[in-house]
Amino acid sequence: RIRDVDGLRSRLRLTSKDVGSAHCVWASDYEIRVLATTKRCAVLIYDMEALRRPNAFVRIEPEGGPDNAARRCVLLQRTRRQHYNLISFRSALALPWPPPAPVAALWRVDESSARQFVLSQPPAAAAAAA
Repeated sequence: RIRDVDGLRSRLRLTSKDVGSAHCVWASDYEIRVLATTKRCAVLIYDMEALRRPNAFVRIEPEGGPDNAARRCVLLQRTRRQHYNLISFRSALALPWPPPAPVAALWRVDESSARQFVLSQPPAAAAAAA
């Protein structure tokens, strides 16, 4: 049982390598979106399970309109085993929003899309999903 915030933090830090996958905390798009909204942080995911490269770059931004706009972003790699790894960029784990140009280009973030506040994917991924 988790009794406090420190207990939750400890539980979230467990890895399947250390304790087995049954004891890990898993996240779906919904949980990631809630976290992004709560922390005002965009999440840029490189999905290694995507069949085509354009679909591999998924962007999840905070909901709630301009008052809850992202202030920073983090990069995650989703492995073929559905684990998430934190990616650093130039030794930084959290980046400003909008991100630096090389990152923005991969996730197709420009000034206008940086102002969107909903779960979004690059245009090619959205078209493939339709």
